[in-house]
Amino acid sequence: MRHIPILVTISLVLSNSVTTTVSAQAQTTRMDLATLYDLGNLVVDTNADSVPDLVNASLILGERPSISETAAAAEISARLGFETMAMNLPIQRGISAEGILIVIGRSGLASSGLSSPGIDPTSLDAGEGSVVIRNVDDRTWVLIVGGDDEGLMAAARLFSGVLPHTRTLSTAKLGAVAEDLSDALANAGVMDGEVRLTQARARIDRGGVSRVVADITVDPADIDSAAAAMRRLRDLEPGEEDSRPEESAEISEQEIDSVTTQDDDSEDNRIPLSYPGLGSVEARITDGPVIRLQGRAEPDPPGPISARPGSGAKNDLALSSLYTTDGFLGGGPIPDRIDVVLVPGSSGIEGLPDLAGRLGLESTGFIVPLVRPAETFDNPGSQPTLVLIGTENRFTDQLADSGLINTSDLEPGEGLIQIVPDAFGSKSSLVVTGSDDSGALRALEQVALTFPHLDERGKDRPTVDDVEQEVWDA
Repeated sequence: MRHIPILVTISLVLSNSVTTTVSAQAQTTRMDLATLYDLGNLVVDTNADSVPDLVNASLILGERPSISETAAAAEISARLGFETMAMNLPIQRGISAEGILIVIGRSGLASSGLSSPGIDPTSLDAGEGSVVIRNVDDRTWVLIVGGDDEGLMAAARLFSGVLPHTRTLSTAKLGAVAEDLSDALANAGVMDGEVRLTQARARIDRGGVSRVVADITVDPADIDSAAAAMRRLRDLEPGEEDSRPEESAEISEQEIDSVTTQDDDSEDNRIPLSYPGLGSVEARITDGPVIRLQGRAEPDPPGPISARPGSGAKNDLALSSLYTTDGFLGGGPIPDRIDVVLVPGSSGIEGLPDLAGRLGLESTGFIVPLVRPAETFDNPGSQPTLVLIGTENRFTDQLADSGLINTSDLEPGEGLIQIVPDAFGSKSSLVVTGSDDSGALRALEQVALTFPHLDERGKDRPTVDDVEQEVWDA
């Protein structure tokens, strides 16, 4: 069907009808970085079909979060949406909500009330960020902080685009790192030790996990043996890599078949700590020493970086098809990527995490970065299709100055949602803004929570496509 571009202005009159209270499953074991997305942690199964259908998390931001903190929250929300088959929008905010608390940035840390957060952002270098797991007052906290704005975004993208893996969502899992450490302890005769991966760091200038922190708890009598085991693993020479404990000679036929059908990259043949993207492991033995072990993966071969998939022009972009492969999404009949970049301005962007969460929910795959604040890049024509959000957005201002959009006629509290063909070269753009912050927030709410419906979502309720069809028929 042919689509007719439609300009929609919206007043701040509607309330959110989809907000519900999250009731989370109890966590059976203490979560760490390797188990973030296991059922019962950040996502839960409410109907016992072994499929995640609810996000068990709440975002903790400051009263006036910075642009970078809001952008980081959006990257995080996209991953949460990606990990579940259903989610409540808007996503929970605040400490009083149920579930795991995700603290974002320095303002979020100040609002958290944590007296001992376990990480001091001032200890991080410029461009360095950290994801930290804490258990305080019978609640699980995930802290995402950076030495500066770039470091914060590095940490958020580590959370959204890497964990619980070592570099991308298709590389080795961090659970293999914990297994390597546990195997080294077992080989040294240290039994019943606990290895928890509680912190991962990222840097803006490298991919993957630059450092992972392992908290190792053993019997006090085994502390020296545990330290010796970590040093032995650290000092392994090539050809001495077999750190796995000896297996029982009694192996079932099924187990033999399982082993013989694995390829050379199976865990039985792996080199300990040799995982793409893993920089180093910091083994912190409770009441014992801290020992640093370097990752052993071979460096990536030099060569050009491939272009981001889905960066081409969206020639059929329309308000009725935003959440299809003609709009925000890409791939086959089942969308497997997000083809847009969200570009927030300086104000009116508080709902950005909800739009990102909706995108993650609607797609079976995504690529980071998903969010790039307008102040952080130039040459918008070289980017994928841009969704320009909020007020004080320099790219939206460029479109207004060139006469491609008009915000001067908007009433106070009124928002604008407009597709702009050939906004930047041959690429269209979606503008979500308003006459003021409240109008921009209302427009963003409409796109994130309601579209393609006009009001409440649901079967047989009117949609933007119905309006387009009526205009076309007329």
